[in-house]
Amino acid sequence: MTMWQTAEEASWNLKGMNSLGKNLEEKITPEITAELKECFSVYELNSCWKSLFSMIELFESTSKELSLKLKIEFPEKEVNKILKYINKIKNGN
Repeated sequence: MTMWQTAEEASWNLKGMNSLGKNLEEKITPEITAELKECFSVYELNSCWKSLFSMIELFESTSKELSLKLKIEFPEKEVNKILKYINKIKNGN
């Protein structure tokens, strides 16, 4: 999603960045870079959950921003259902 956001901001000109995201860190803001780094964890349960929720938060914020720019509806209701389900799994219910 960060690649799509970056591409949209560059009028969809992906020059200097390949489809696998090579050189992406050079193109995104320092704030997004910091958020992206929060999406990685060590192999420990609490760290994995923290990373998952960081990834969801980053994906959701960039998706919302991009959907506004592209004038498409963001699926808020579906996202909330997914988050509710993930929290249910996390809490062992």
